Amino acid sequence: MTKFINTFSLDTDQVQPFILAGKIINSRRILLLGYGPDRINFMTPLYHYLVTFIYFFFRNELIVTLIFSLLNISSIFVLFLFVKNILGTKSALLASLMFALSFEMIKYSRNIMDPHLVPFFLLAAFLLLTGQTVKFPAAKIILSGIFFLISLMYVSTYLVLPAYLYLLIRHLKLFRRNQKLITMAGLILLTVIFHTTVIQYHIKTNFRELASITSNSGSMNLLANPGKLIKSSTYNFFLINQGFISDGNNFSANILIGSLLIILSVFLFLKSKKRKIFFPFIFLPFISALLLSGVHIENYYLHRLSPLYIFYLIMFSALAVRILTYPGWKRKYTLLPLVFILIFVVISLNLSAIQNYIFKADFPFKKPHQIAAYIIKKVKNYSYSMYVSTPSEKTNYYVIEYLYALSKIKNKPVPVTTDDRGELHYNFNLQKEYLILICKDYPSDFKVNNDCFTLFTDEFSRKKNAFMKKFDTATVFIFENNEKV
Repeated sequence: MTKFINTFSLDTDQVQPFILAGKIINSRRILLLGYGPDRINFMTPLYHYLVTFIYFFFRNELIVTLIFSLLNISSIFVLFLFVKNILGTKSALLASLMFALSFEMIKYSRNIMDPHLVPFFLLAAFLLLTGQTVKFPAAKIILSGIFFLISLMYVSTYLVLPAYLYLLIRHLKLFRRNQKLITMAGLILLTVIFHTTVIQYHIKTNFRELASITSNSGSMNLLANPGKLIKSSTYNFFLINQGFISDGNNFSANILIGSLLIILSVFLFLKSKKRKIFFPFIFLPFISALLLSGVHIENYYLHRLSPLYIFYLIMFSALAVRILTYPGWKRKYTLLPLVFILIFVVISLNLSAIQNYIFKADFPFKKPHQIAAYIIKKVKNYSYSMYVSTPSEKTNYYVIEYLYALSKIKNKPVPVTTDDRGELHYNFNLQKEYLILICKDYPSDFKVNNDCFTLFTDEFSRKKNAFMKKFDTATVFIFENNEKV
């Protein structure tokens, strides 16, 4: 929580849920789907309604983000209980330490994107499948199912669905027949309730998205692209490892630590007394999810692998403790220094990244507001339309954060529409009196001119006459609409 305001951000991904919350509260807008794939979206809108529920009482973005942060901090304690139940106190302590000092997890706790809530609910779901089930076993399974269904607010949780179902079925085998049937019926009913709006959406659209399941095109064609599947899964593994060491530029360290983890996983736990526990609860969820992650063979982002990151961290901690406590193994003393050095290096790299992130942050939430204030000053009461371009996204996706800042300053609704899927739409209107171009995150003036300004003027037939203003991370161009070629 140190210097929380320093890193508080209201960029496009952060403000979208607040815009939707406003539409749900003020316009009684009902969302049927959550954020998910363009095709075959089964995501529930639970995340949006969770944000809306908190926002309804506080009407403050910072407070909502703080509540999410506290929820993520509590994940440390849930993680400790989960690992303690399956691997013991030593592994639980090290895993909790690595989690608490993880730059990725700290960054998760300071943002409200839907994948950042997954660790808490997913760990809680797995925790309830561990330990002794003496009193109210059915209630414990039902509660686990509820937590897992909540964690499905983001698509990547589906990566661990097969492993979770395996553990669930294994747990249900211990029940008496009647108890088993009642529990299964309860879980099925809960799943239907959670997905009511999803079912409604697909009925409303005549199940047209489901028809694409049989398509043999794109990344879903696993049988035709087994090589791409393996390649993509391998890349995702090292991407997770890159997040673990918090140093995307250190390729050698990434490969070294990742390779060591693979070798030690196979070598040590084949002979481990706890392999019957470690395999289904840690190794199986990680490996099965990693292979499934290869289904999507493009757009690699670490936040999309949040469920895998948790199990990767637990695997590392379990392996380290296993080496440090291995009895009667002469080679143990050769590996002891290596393990301590490895832990020290990983923690040091994460602490360095945390320091840069927290103490060198320059209040990112202010930047859209500074630009919005400048725009209001320049265009006054005239009509205008905005376009935002970044090096990686030239489709005006990032216009949302500036529209939100403008709406806050002017105390007016954000000029966007939404559909049943919860997607926001903004109409860039060339007929307005002023056209505003924002070139964001370009590394140099040369890139701003060639990759943003020139592309914009060519695409929309504008003369290259505009008011220009430079800000820290963006350059703003304001065109009078009589300046058409």
